[in-house]
Amino acid sequence: ACAHLRARMAAIGPFAALNFAVVGISTTAGMRMTRAGGRELLLHPRHAAVVCWTGETSATVEIRDVPVSVLYEGYADLTRMTEWSPLLHSVTVDPRLPSHSVWLMRIPGALKAAARTLGYPEKVSWEADLFAPGPPSMNWTSTLDETGRLKGLPDAGFEPAGSVSFREVGHGMTEMTLTLRYTLPDPVEWWKVAIVQSPPIQSVLRNRIRAGMSRFSRTMQKEWESGVPQARRAGEPSEAAR
Repeated sequence: ACAHLRARMAAIGPFAALNFAVVGISTTAGMRMTRAGGRELLLHPRHAAVVCWTGETSATVEIRDVPVSVLYEGYADLTRMTEWSPLLHSVTVDPRLPSHSVWLMRIPGALKAAARTLGYPEKVSWEADLFAPGPPSMNWTSTLDETGRLKGLPDAGFEPAGSVSFREVGHGMTEMTLTLRYTLPDPVEWWKVAIVQSPPIQSVLRNRIRAGMSRFSRTMQKEWESGVPQARRAGEPSEAAR
């Protein structure tokens, strides 16, 4: 069922699928539909487990007096991701395929207790592919191996994905919206979903996202005002976007 779901989500596009945990799937034998946190879920009655569950956390900031093309180019440069997020230990870009990268992230202190409960290590690693064709939006997805498992050392225990968009709102302001998505491996116990969706966990995640976006905003404004680097002022497509 989940393979079918992911195929359907891929077919309708990453942005159309963002708000749905289950899309176009009917109730099947041995499963029933329910709702949790405003999302439809597939529950396995024998184990009280959830399948096909994807959560998301979003945040929006406004950035003043920097062209959308410059903001887009800056965020598409994966080699700079650690500048925006101190939690990222490293992002290693494949020199032969710049849209492909390996991410290594530290679990923030405020989430370590929850991470231990969920069985995650303090550092998680995964491979990702970036699709950045040009403004206003880009998205990235986890790279899966031939068996459908996340590529990572160690396995992150979830499938990270996300998207970012830039929208001019007038008077020199650009609205930047970043959405992180996380698919838990099937089947997942209902209490794990409850932990991830709990207000304290979501608050920490959203605050971390906003903090990273604020760092990005300050850096882009400073660079644009100083004219450095000139390549970004020219708005040339990044290698990762090609």
